[in-house]
Amino acid sequence: FSSLAAFLGSPGQSNYCAANAALDAAAHAAHASGERVLSLQWGAWIGGGMATNDASTIGRMERAGVGVVTPELGLAVLGGALSSLLRASAPAGAVLTVSPFDWTRFLAQQPAYADAAFFADVRAAE
Repeated sequence: FSSLAAFLGSPGQSNYCAANAALDAAAHAAHASGERVLSLQWGAWIGGGMATNDASTIGRMERAGVGVVTPELGLAVLGGALSSLLRASAPAGAVLTVSPFDWTRFLAQQPAYADAAFFADVRAAE
């Protein structure tokens, strides 16, 4: 398991972000060599976990367009991820980010990313 912090960064937690990014890099390397591996970058879970114990953190996340993972969503994603590892072919990628996003709000808060090619599919879907 990895963290959404490896994808988004997290103020004051550069060591945590770097450690999770290293985990994701190891998953990419193993996947590239044919291993069946999947690193799940978990967002904050509602009702428990480090981030959801602080109301100001949840408020900051919501203002930024980042939602929280419900137990139902988290368990469904985990089940799907494990199933994908058991299939005859390996998963398409090595890292999966697990967090609901309000992409319009998120990209409005991140003007440097608003026109990035990485988000082209997200903008097209809106």
